Amino acid sequence: MKHVLEKSIESVLIRKKKSMSVVFKLCLGVLALSGAISALGTELISPPPPFVESKTQKTVAGSAEITFTNGEFLAGQHTMNFPASPAPFLSWKGQKQLDFYFRVVSGTKWIPAFSKFKTEIIPESKTIIGRSSFLVDMADKDGPKGMYVQKARLADDKHIEMEFSYKCPDDSAGKFKYFAPALTMPRTMCAGKNFKIDGKLLTIPDETKWLSTLEGKPVIGVGTGTKVKKLEFSPGNPEGFTLELPTPIPVISIRMNNKTLLIYFKSRLFASSEGALKMVMSFDNCAQQ
Repeated sequence: MKHVLEKSIESVLIRKKKSMSVVFKLCLGVLALSGAISALGTELISPPPPFVESKTQKTVAGSAEITFTNGEFLAGQHTMNFPASPAPFLSWKGQKQLDFYFRVVSGTKWIPAFSKFKTEIIPESKTIIGRSSFLVDMADKDGPKGMYVQKARLADDKHIEMEFSYKCPDDSAGKFKYFAPALTMPRTMCAGKNFKIDGKLLTIPDETKWLSTLEGKPVIGVGTGTKVKKLEFSPGNPEGFTLELPTPIPVISIRMNNKTLLIYFKSRLFASSEGALKMVMSFDNCAQQ
């Protein structure tokens, strides 16, 4: 009897060992399958595509957005300034790039270019206004005075509308001769640059040819009386800007002296005792950083 019982117990133990072995093998199989699935899943996950850039490009071609802050118009690294003094100017990276050199001729003398203004900033309309009085006759220090007004407004985020106007008293209008507008650029900011005038591409002499050009005809590609509607400086480059004139104005010449490029508009068009010159500035033709 004892022998039979031992055999039965031995048989049960053998069956348990076999059962445990099967379970153990099944567990190993499940683990192996799980690992394979996991490895397969890892291979199916795509890496980040190499054509997606995480950083914004530093240079963007096209229009630069303009903002109006504390009386200044900011566009990229350009600033259009209308200070109380001196005359309005455009700067690039903190360096003066373009001057608005406007004056009147009255009586028997040239009146110095306007350079001192009483300014008014109107934040609601993104506008700045500067006013400067002038003697109608410089020989008569106590005589009647005219008024010069410069006004700039941010028309939208891409355009600055500018108006430069003057008016003499009616009783002294006969002494007024004309309003003389001109633009100037420092040689250091424009030498060797391209310049488009109504689509005609010109090249300003570089530093090595600047003085030798002065020895000949100091006129760059524009004949006297050429009507101009659009001026584009250094198109396609970060320092570029555009000036458009709603009414085309004849340019007398584009000349150079030792340090400056000068653009003279035909002042005889402003021979009445009251008038205005309008311009629109933008940065549509440049690549902004």
